[in-house]
Order: sequence, then structure tokens, then C-alpha cells
Amino acid sequence: MLLELHIKDFALIDSADLKFEKGLNILTGETGAGKSIVIDSVNFIMGDKQSRDIIRTGAESAYVEGVFDDNSEENSHILQENGIDEEDV
Repeated sequence: MLLELHIKDFALIDSADLKFEKGLNILTGETGAGKSIVIDSVNFIMGDKQSRDIIRTGAESAYVEGVFDDNSEENSHILQENGIDEEDV
């Protein structure tokens, strides 16, 4: 389960730190508030490819970090699919 999401210089987001709880978590906001960008950042940490255009204008790089609660079998499978050694996590 995703517990935290840390985003820096990703698309229009300068910096954001989100915490998630067990159960239903809802992203709300007006059009253009960045809800889809948050979803894109989750997709990115799960292995989705992004172009360099996703780096916020004026920044040299983007940073997205996800904090997960365990290394269950499902998480192990995702790491293996993306060529990540479990010992490095």
C-alpha cells in the first residue's frame, strides 16, 4: 500500500508531500489544480515512462518518491518487472 508520495518539480508541481491512509483516499480540487498530475506521478513510480517534458519549467530534474508499507509478493513482482533488486528498496 502507498503510504506517502513526495513530488518535486514534476509538471506544474513545485513541491508536494501527500500521506495516504488505509481505506478510501480522495483527491479533490478545481480544474487545473493538479489531480491528474498526482496520478501521473503515481504511475511514474510504478514504472510508467515519462518524457523530459514532465520536468517543471526552470528545474533541472524531477523527483518522485513513494513510501510503501511492505514488500508483499505483489510488490516484489512489481520490483522484479522493473529490474529493481528488493535489497535496494
